[in-house]
Amino acid sequence: MKPTTLFIKNGWNARATRLAHATIVVASVLAGVAGAPWFGFDPTARPVLSLSLLAMSAILLDLGVIGDQTLGRRAVNLANPDARGRLNGLYTGIFFLGGAIGSIFAGIASAPSGWTFVCLTAAGFGTIALVLAAREH
Repeated sequence: MKPTTLFIKNGWNARATRLAHATIVVASVLAGVAGAPWFGFDPTARPVLSLSLLAMSAILLDLGVIGDQTLGRRAVNLANPDARGRLNGLYTGIFFLGGAIGSIFAGIASAPSGWTFVCLTAAGFGTIALVLAAREH
């Protein structure tokens, strides 16, 4: 049995994808705490702590997005090994469009409520991805 077959049979890919989505949600909430008065935390009273939380949020967000993209690309490559180049190009293009649409939503979310709504929107999209990944399994 090939290692990739073992990886899929044990369900690790699905679990890792859900973990990546959960990491995105946690990072979005952490960013909200770092930049807005969530849960009684005042970022202006503790700027060093706020900046540290924001840096930690950026790292977690990056890990979640890179993990999700890597696992998705792996699934695409295993779907049809003969069409890897075409499928990778299509996957990357769609991922890019998703990021562009996310940027549009962030701009729209920022106008009425600022950072709070941006973080809630990001957490909402991460939660939707997490629920969809859980339903697929």
